[in-house]
Amino acid sequence: MDSSLDGGKHLVALQPKSSRDSEEQNAPKRRWNRGAVEVPGAAKFAAASKAVSESRSDRCQRLLGLVEPRVEQDVIDYLASLVEDDDSEDAKDAVLEILEGHDVERSVAETFWLGLIHG
Repeated sequence: MDSSLDGGKHLVALQPKSSRDSEEQNAPKRRWNRGAVEVPGAAKFAAASKAVSESRSDRCQRLLGLVEPRVEQDVIDYLASLVEDDDSEDAKDAVLEILEGHDVERSVAETFWLGLIHG
């Protein structure tokens, strides 16, 4: 039972409730869950284990490996040992000073420090 409206649109008669009930039982119950993308279990595990297992020393080495200009590996190792258990202002000042002494701009060194502490 279609009837035409202006603009080429049509009204369609609804099916009786008894017919709709049997169709709705086959349909998903929650609309909000439709189309949800499932994150693969391995991706969840990798992200969680990285956040949990990466020590400050490891994070320091990883982040300093990205800094330009490149910092020598022995300096990276020293700074990693320095910050392993110490995130005090004194440690921060020492790290920033050492990085500046190796031609790393102050803003880059401070960004490194924020990434290290807030990981």
